[in-house]
Amino acid sequence: MESSYDRGRQQSRENRRVFLGKRRAEACIYPNTITISTDQTLPAAIEEVERALIIRALSVDNGHLSSAAVRLGVSRRGLLLKRRRLHIDELLARD
Repeated sequence: MESSYDRGRQQSRENRRVFLGKRRAEACIYPNTITISTDQTLPAAIEEVERALIIRALSVDNGHLSSAAVRLGVSRRGLLLKRRRLHIDELLARD
């Protein structure tokens, strides 16, 4: 039977795996600024900004959730939930 500790370690490895390879090289070139369209709703604009900030933080921190969460000023769990809500893993998998 798998313990919660083992499940946590497995999840951590899966989280980092998303950002290995091509993503690590892109961490240095991902833009520090973003431009958003003003002809969208406020919730859509906020999602766009959150998505860009999270991708940048995860790229800079090589996929380490705890470090990225500190960088963004949110909890690790909060970052994980935002990542799921914004479908960030799916977006990165397409690249």
